[in-house]
Amino acid sequence: MDAAGAAAGRHPIRDRALVALHCFSGLRPEEIVRLSWADLEAQLTAGGRYGLTAAVVRGGQVTKLLLPSPASDAVEALAVAAGGTVESLSGPVLCASDRPGRSLSYRAARDVLQAACRRAGLPPIESISLRAAYAHWLRGQGLSDHEIARVVGLVRVRSVDRLLRHQAALDAQRAVREILAR
Repeated sequence: MDAAGAAAGRHPIRDRALVALHCFSGLRPEEIVRLSWADLEAQLTAGGRYGLTAAVVRGGQVTKLLLPSPASDAVEALAVAAGGTVESLSGPVLCASDRPGRSLSYRAARDVLQAACRRAGLPPIESISLRAAYAHWLRGQGLSDHEIARVVGLVRVRSVDRLLRHQAALDAQRAVREILAR
């Protein structure tokens, strides 16, 4: 996220929010660029704290996804930079450079993400890999596969297994390496 904000461009706060949403929301790229301030809402979480949620339409139904602190903090900072709060703003969350009322395009969002990866010294990354990394992070936070499916917005729990297949293989390799190193 810091690499996104380190750009010489005019929108470091927007770019940081964009990367945070890719890394810590479970939102798909097309959902991120279509996100409007009206889609965001502070709700009471199961833990008894207020958290920011994003409402998206999937399969013809509205799904609300919790935005954990890395993503919600970046979105709230973007709201402050836009001169308001999440609740008081209207229009697209991620605006194009040339017209403030127009949403950032999918291609421009992808370019911002790829540039942030380059600045961070990482290879270009696909959005599905970021969603998988987010699901893996959630598992590391102690969430069950059912909870991960709900947070990421997946309909089936077996989709979590498919999403985490690569991370599970890497974890297994690490475990074997640790055992052999003893």
